[in-house]
Amino acid sequence: MLSDSAFEARKTLELNALEEFRKAFLYFIILVFVAIPIAIVIAATLFIVAVSINTSGPSNNLPYNSILFIVIIISIAILGIYLIYLYYIYRGFKLYEKIESKVSNAILGIYIVLSGLIGSVILDVAIPIMGVNESATIPAFYIGFSSSIISIVLTAVIIVGKIFIGMEFHRIGNRYDSDAMKIGAFIYILIDILGVILLYIGVKDAMDKVKHRIPPPPPPPWI
Repeated sequence: MLSDSAFEARKTLELNALEEFRKAFLYFIILVFVAIPIAIVIAATLFIVAVSINTSGPSNNLPYNSILFIVIIISIAILGIYLIYLYYIYRGFKLYEKIESKVSNAILGIYIVLSGLIGSVILDVAIPIMGVNESATIPAFYIGFSSSIISIVLTAVIIVGKIFIGMEFHRIGNRYDSDAMKIGAFIYILIDILGVILLYIGVKDAMDKVKHRIPPPPPPPWI
């Protein structure tokens, strides 16, 4: 049986780990509803400016360049969302590892998602650049076909990583008997934002349960 000090230390460690998860989900929700719309507005503004300049100037590449800028801005916004989100998720699992050692799959999943996401951003930026390059000798059909195959592979990689992460959150949901976390862990694999909202609710519920947890009574003196 844990002593009172050990019980409080474990309780604090659990709360710290859950707090990292809570911050990760909160950042994800805020950034999805704020950062991406702002990025789209900025990108659309750049496109309008580029087209208006093109109508009064000699360059014919400005619309293509503006599309490239749009892709880069939105890709960077999405990458930024995931980097912040994955950072706090990673911190949470590293803290939780001190309580439950079986979180290595979730940490592996974070690395898998990150690698797939970076690959997708590189692909999103590379394809428009190849389209703008007038000297490119590769037929557009082969560029489109190969990029589609690579995109499918990278999407599959990201889903595999999310499965590892989702399975661990489902296990944590079982630990705290949180239906929101268990359901959110499954939904998260396919629909990020809906799953994250449920996971956020589940983590808040788990934190409340940990905060109200009391140490077990001491054993009788005759034991």
